[in-house]
Amino acid sequence: MGKYWTVVAPESAFSIDSLMNTTLVTGSSGIRQQCPCCGTAIAIPEAATFKCNGCGTEYAVDDGIPLMLGHSQDEPVSNFFEAVQQSVALGQVSFTPRAPRYMEVQWRIFASAARKAIHKWIPQNSIILDVGCGHGELIRPLTECYRICGIDSNLGFLRVAKAHGLRVYQSSATALPFVANQFDVVVCAEVIQHFSDPQPLLVEFARVCRPGGALIISTLNKHSLLRKLFHLLSQRTRLGSFDLPIIRRAAQEVCDQAHRCGWLLRDCCWVLSPTPFTIYGTPPAPIRERLATNYLLYFIKQQLTGGAEAEDHSAPAKTA
Repeated sequence: MGKYWTVVAPESAFSIDSLMNTTLVTGSSGIRQQCPCCGTAIAIPEAATFKCNGCGTEYAVDDGIPLMLGHSQDEPVSNFFEAVQQSVALGQVSFTPRAPRYMEVQWRIFASAARKAIHKWIPQNSIILDVGCGHGELIRPLTECYRICGIDSNLGFLRVAKAHGLRVYQSSATALPFVANQFDVVVCAEVIQHFSDPQPLLVEFARVCRPGGALIISTLNKHSLLRKLFHLLSQRTRLGSFDLPIIRRAAQEVCDQAHRCGWLLRDCCWVLSPTPFTIYGTPPAPIRERLATNYLLYFIKQQLTGGAEAEDHSAPAKTA
């Protein structure tokens, strides 16, 4: 059994007491931004454009959505969905009748399990950053209980999410436009499978999450029997002429990488799709790993010790 399946003690877990004793925000919005290129703190104005006083990078605001990709670009996933959207609009790509129904069923099962896990693990009124929020369909039903901010690289998705009432930014997942140590929780659902190396994401999540805060990551289960069957049928998810690489990982692998970036495992939720059932607990029983198509991992960010944290991921933002 892997080393980092060791669970942190309950008293070290995320609690409403630690939330209430933490001062997080300045200004009416409660979210402090920084330049993703140089780390200088930025106040986003009402104007259509604004500039970083530190490095001079110019940014725009599109219908209330700050466009803060900066010079950073995620892996091929960053432009994939925009290309698909354009091709669908031009009639160059069509989906088979069966695929959308299956994907919708899978998504609904997973989304329901993810929301229940968030309610189980995270106290109400927490400040949540949803990385890769897409249309906002996963997190939107939770807005009555939590204060939520979302980022995605796809502007089309963000416009839909904003129409649903979410506060969103266009941003790279590996260069978030936020000052360090301010979010209670970072949620990253079904994103890391599109990255060959998730470490830059885990490091960035640790930077923006406050000490003692939480990280919830979900992804595809490498050991799922159902996923292995799909893999035999097609090694890639195909949409017309576009390919989106999918990397399935064992939960142990993600735990090992997360621990090296300052995260301690607290719990795990195994989603037994296509059934609506879930199982909680770590370490995984062999049958559990075989039946679960997806899993959610719940981590706690290590507290500062001796004035420093693992690899100093939480340096404060610069001031101009």
